Amino acid sequence: MLDVITVISRHEPLAVNEISRHVELPVPIVAAVCNELRQRDVVDTRRPVRLTPSAREATAADTWLGSGKCPQCSGLGIDVPSELDGVASQLEALAERMPNARLELDQAHCTIDSKLRRAMLFGELGLLSKPTIFIGDDDLTSITISLVATHAGLPAPRVTVVDTDADLCEFIEAQADELGLSITVVRHDARQPLPPQLHEAFQVAFTDPPYTLAGAELFVSRAVSALEPRAGQHVLFAFGARRPSETVAVQSMLGDMGLAIRRLQPNFNEYLGAGVIGGTSHQYHLRTVDASAGGIVGDYEGPLYTADNRAETARRFRCASCRTIQLVGPKQKYAKIADLKSAGCPECGGSTFRPMALRDRNTSNRKNP
Repeated sequence: MLDVITVISRHEPLAVNEISRHVELPVPIVAAVCNELRQRDVVDTRRPVRLTPSAREATAADTWLGSGKCPQCSGLGIDVPSELDGVASQLEALAERMPNARLELDQAHCTIDSKLRRAMLFGELGLLSKPTIFIGDDDLTSITISLVATHAGLPAPRVTVVDTDADLCEFIEAQADELGLSITVVRHDARQPLPPQLHEAFQVAFTDPPYTLAGAELFVSRAVSALEPRAGQHVLFAFGARRPSETVAVQSMLGDMGLAIRRLQPNFNEYLGAGVIGGTSHQYHLRTVDASAGGIVGDYEGPLYTADNRAETARRFRCASCRTIQLVGPKQKYAKIADLKSAGCPECGGSTFRPMALRDRNTSNRKNP
């Protein structure tokens, strides 16, 4: 709760999803905390979120401490130069024609600025011309880095995209042909190991996986399997903010695979939609060691996408009036939230309910220790 108050005091007024990015908690939890703070007269009833005058006065001495963010890059560490305006225009035209994001695959297209920041990160790390594989690419980052490399006069990178979305694969392939880019597209479901020709063939892997912990582990595992088996190869991994316990789980998983975290840039990637992750994700830069290996090596059969978890597990809803919690989902008294609203809260009869955060299921086929 104190973290939420601190963020509001330093950045007010701001939307709930912006608070979510700063405190690294799911949007529903932040919304619930803000509602609690309103009841305590700490947060004003107006939107966007802001403090009450009394709360603002109590925190005023501390607010200047958060004013050191770089105004040029907004604290993201990389600024997109005007020399890439032409590439930005090409990407905007592509974004207008590309297939719609498929929510059931946890797709949410990142902004044009985010695509270009990713390419600038590749450039900063000296990776623009290295053989690169993308495990999923609904953001068209493969096209972006290829265009930026060409624009900079660098050798065209050898790029391979692996994705399960047939429409997206067809689109990337067609655009690469039209633009004269060296991009190979392989339609493949990451639940199965990568095809043999993609094993140990690349120096760089990029993945922006499903929002779940299981999705992160699976996609990073496939990324590692595609890298040359020697120390120093690169994994660029985009993943949204999680609660501290889940962040520890993610970083422990990376450590278990033999991946060193060389850089972590919070809220580096911005998305159109993606409310479940606050509209942003962190950008990890990982390096391999001699013994690096994916945590999942065979077929994966567990839940993978957010929708998979939601379909198989009950969701908790809190009554806005009496704050009791009701379970909604398969094998529960209320199969759908509409059923609960229609029946009313069994304790007070209320019909307004707030969704609580989903709990990830992270069952996976790990290799034997």
